[in-house]
Amino acid sequence: MTQAESHTAAPASTALSRFAMHAAVILVGLGALAVFTAVGIKGLSSQRWVFVLAAIAAPLVMYGIVRRPQIATSLTVFLLYANLPVVAMKFHGIPFTVAAAVPLLLLLPIAYNVCIRKETIRLPATVIPIIIFFVIQTLSTMFSPYPDVAMKVLYRSLIEGMVVVVLVVNAINDRAGLQNAVWALALGGALMGAVCTHQYVTKSYDSHYGGLAQLEAPRHGEPAYAPDSGFRRAAGTVGVKNRFAQNMLMLLPICFCSILGMRAPRLKLFMGLLTFLTFLGWALVFSRGSAIGLALVCMIAASLGLLRWRHLGVVAIVAGILLLSLPAYRERLASLATLTRVVDGKQAFAQSTDGSIRGRFTEMLAAGRVAADYPVVGVGPGVFPYLARQYAQPGGLRVLETKRQAHNLYLSVAAEHGIPGLICLVLMVGMTIGHLLQLRRTVQQFSPSLAYLLSGFALALTAYMATGMFGHFSFVRFFWLMMALANAAICVAHRERKHHSPHAPHHDASGGPANAS
Repeated sequence: MTQAESHTAAPASTALSRFAMHAAVILVGLGALAVFTAVGIKGLSSQRWVFVLAAIAAPLVMYGIVRRPQIATSLTVFLLYANLPVVAMKFHGIPFTVAAAVPLLLLLPIAYNVCIRKETIRLPATVIPIIIFFVIQTLSTMFSPYPDVAMKVLYRSLIEGMVVVVLVVNAINDRAGLQNAVWALALGGALMGAVCTHQYVTKSYDSHYGGLAQLEAPRHGEPAYAPDSGFRRAAGTVGVKNRFAQNMLMLLPICFCSILGMRAPRLKLFMGLLTFLTFLGWALVFSRGSAIGLALVCMIAASLGLLRWRHLGVVAIVAGILLLSLPAYRERLASLATLTRVVDGKQAFAQSTDGSIRGRFTEMLAAGRVAADYPVVGVGPGVFPYLARQYAQPGGLRVLETKRQAHNLYLSVAAEHGIPGLICLVLMVGMTIGHLLQLRRTVQQFSPSLAYLLSGFALALTAYMATGMFGHFSFVRFFWLMMALANAAICVAHRERKHHSPHAPHHDASGGPANAS
């Protein structure tokens, strides 16, 4: 083939790829338009205006995605982390297939990257421990005493885990896309925080605001807090208090580090407002475990040089105002001091702690016993609650009347996936954090804003593992989405490091990542 023929073939190939890309987007858009048109008709007939608004907004969103496929990535991150598909399905009758298909929007930017930008499919940096973890989950399911329960959890974990990680890593291919995903996370956190704050200020606990401000019913032995004391602990779009607090806590270091990496004062101010609303949503859960997690994250951030004395002063002032304005939170944190009385013996501990803390210790004790009896493959994902009452009876600090979770990430994984599963999970997260911190030092020289984002994701995963001392391995879609974004950040950092390598050939800046600052 002559040089002239090769130049002719290249534009023809590019034109064909663009045609295939646009044809695929148009087909997907027409399919989505048909679905949302049917949803709108259903909304008119049932007088559910949420359906009507969704049907009106869908064509506009699809038009924006056709024009700029990368919008689909930010939209997907926003919807998934705010848990809006589940809320729409649970409270507004959206079909399960529509809610479950939301991650498939990521196929559009992936098709654009592959067909138009000629990029190859990438795997996450920690793909090996991720695959091993799912293999261990499969083995645990095969040998589970409740295989039907374990199989459902395994299937959901594969879809919400492996599939989402691969899709997100390939949908985000530059720093601008990563920063846009951070904005999507911040907007989702601000939305949830604003609704929960409005609910708290107005004391309108009779409304769940269309599922955006749910309230978890108090469990046996826990104070109801309403209506006598005038408030209830927020549960956000998740409907589970401590899980909602954990999700909101992971957003705080990401938003804070994003502010540190921004240059424009207006962007800093806007991100600061979103962070403040997210913080309020987190605080209104009154979670003791996440408060300990926040303190640990602040200490690690200070050791990394991200928090200076003036930042720590602001944190101390905000914490003081929070405790003064929320006396119920002050009382819950004060109850942690009773744990020091454990040295007085079991009877003194049982008498001096509230029912919630005694229940947690009982559930952890049961999970430890299950892990000791099934150390190799565990009892299967999602199966421990079916065995909790049986293993908690001898020597428990509290009688478990219903199926209960372990309320400890490490004991929960050890009981359901065995010791190998626990080791693999810790290794997987540890490797991801290690990659983020290593690349942070490298890219600091030429891209401080990206270095701050890497720090934010490392601290977010640290917050998850810290609060895991008080929460079990459930609602894994949020964990896997954060792992996916962290691995996408690693891929972006590798690309920028290669681009700025002194041995790398110079190329046009339009082909490289855009500055998101």
